[in-house]
Amino acid sequence: MSQGKSFADALRTRTFEPDGPNYTPRISAVVYADGSYQMSILKSADGNGDSVQRYFFDYPQPVAGEGHFISTYKHNGNPIPSFEGEPLRFACPRTIGDFAQGLWSSLNPDNKVSLFARVIDLDSGETGDMIFNKYDAVCSDLDDPEEPELLPEELELLKKLDAEEKQD
Repeated sequence: MSQGKSFADALRTRTFEPDGPNYTPRISAVVYADGSYQMSILKSADGNGDSVQRYFFDYPQPVAGEGHFISTYKHNGNPIPSFEGEPLRFACPRTIGDFAQGLWSSLNPDNKVSLFARVIDLDSGETGDMIFNKYDAVCSDLDDPEEPELLPEELELLKKLDAEEKQD
């Protein structure tokens, strides 16, 4: 992408992990400045390590409060079957802390390893990241994930109140 190619072009140079018999799928996503996003899963053809299947999902007009999720696998098995179908829709919690903690706690403890979650304020470009790791505490740049972030309309109201206060 840094060479001017598309998300899909960049992923066409990649395949699944070479860890047969599971051939772990690679999951990728990109969020653009306007809030649109794309997701992808690259996986083997039903466990055939000689054949890659690439699926791309495009969300040019995302719905506020809604997100999409792709997991690596459907469920346990031998070999472990890859995720199938379209990304799952879910209602986005109000804060990144609620989102990340809810997602992390819903994953199977025997299978989860790590999770990275990022929130991006589309107006300011500010970001907040959370990383969970099964083995070590990694980091969080959120002061208090329990404290809700202000909604855009709340931020707008604060700006309006500040402007009115400056006029007085």
